[in-house]
Amino acid sequence: MKILKRILLVLLLLILIPIVIIFGLRGVNHWRYKKLAAEQQAVADPQTFLSAESGFTTTSIQEGTLNGYHLKPTDPQHVGLVVTFGGSEGSPNQMLAAAIAKQGYEVLALTFFGQPNQQATLSEIPLDFFSEVLDYAQAHGLNTETLTVIGNSKGAELTANLAILYPEIDNIVLYAPSAYNYTGLDFEKQAGSWTYGGEELPYLNFRDGDFGASMKMMWQMMTGAPVAYRPTYEILSEKASNREAARIPIETFKGNALIFAGGKDLMWQSERAAEEIGKALGDRAEVHIYPEAGHIFRPYTVVASDFGVLAIGGDEEANRKAGAESDRILSERLALWHSK
Repeated sequence: MKILKRILLVLLLLILIPIVIIFGLRGVNHWRYKKLAAEQQAVADPQTFLSAESGFTTTSIQEGTLNGYHLKPTDPQHVGLVVTFGGSEGSPNQMLAAAIAKQGYEVLALTFFGQPNQQATLSEIPLDFFSEVLDYAQAHGLNTETLTVIGNSKGAELTANLAILYPEIDNIVLYAPSAYNYTGLDFEKQAGSWTYGGEELPYLNFRDGDFGASMKMMWQMMTGAPVAYRPTYEILSEKASNREAARIPIETFKGNALIFAGGKDLMWQSERAAEEIGKALGDRAEVHIYPEAGHIFRPYTVVASDFGVLAIGGDEEANRKAGAESDRILSERLALWHSK
């Protein structure tokens, strides 16, 4: 009987010790990143952020599946229209959209999921929605003589797909891009990120990834530590059996591309994707890779999200410098593309 009790006690300790460790680490990491989450949340609401800005008027858009904001510059300086998308956080990329509108561009800052009449999560997004963007522009008399679409991260994956489907798009700007379509970010179901014409686009699926990388990622999630997704994405893009089918055929895009990426991106291998896209487009692409920068060109190395704390890589100074340099280059290219 005593032996049985000892065995049960040992088993109980084997169960309890990992639980205590996990919850202890979660508590420490929650405390460590609580301030960061609050700081980022302060600029996370597009309506609040845009209403506090000047140099343009802001009109909310909610028509069909179209959701976002129409930014009209107080002093228009350029022809055409710029469309911005954020990434997996679900934003309309309001900070970049505001900066562009202040320079005299008409901008549509749009979401592509998570809003009324849109997919609730970043999964099975119908790319057909962009026809509504074009309809909106026409209905409101917007000049689409030159149309530039800008996307960050998952929004860059979206933008690359739109570019090959809609010949109306003249230029694209990709920040931290992907050369492939990946699984959707709805962990309750297995589905791709995009559909078109009712058909799902081929994608690289997380379930085909490496077990070791997946376990490491799960441990980071459970303990509240910053999660680095890059190893999982790298393995998929290198070893998946449907690799070519899931590749975005960007070479069919006939316009110009401006591409930015960080060499120490911990979200996914965006610098490799940037090189691959640049090679496919040849002299129609301009690629800028900042070796020491991470996934986002802002002065922090992790971000708070609905999925927990994400490791984005780089260091604060390198990310800041990449942001300043990419802003300068973007301004120059937009001025060239949208000159009167």
